[in-house]
Amino acid sequence: MNLCDRFEISGVVQKTRVIMPKKADSNWRQYVIVVAGLGKVFHLKTEDEKLFLSVGIGQTVRATGDFSFFNNIPQFDVARIEQLDD
Repeated sequence: MNLCDRFEISGVVQKTRVIMPKKADSNWRQYVIVVAGLGKVFHLKTEDEKLFLSVGIGQTVRATGDFSFFNNIPQFDVARIEQLDD
């Protein structure tokens, strides 16, 4: 399957977390934002700290991005995220 188009996912932020490597000398971080909407839960991933810090738990957001595959598991890579007015 080839998913090249941009997609939008909207929902309420349920949880956020930071994934760090076990090596102490690595500066790499991946940020995960868990969004629930339309009865589904989506795990949005980014390496951009500013995008991650721009949202908080309980906020309604719209994320724009695309899918990539890691070990044949689709992941949603966030390119842009915005807070929606309630």
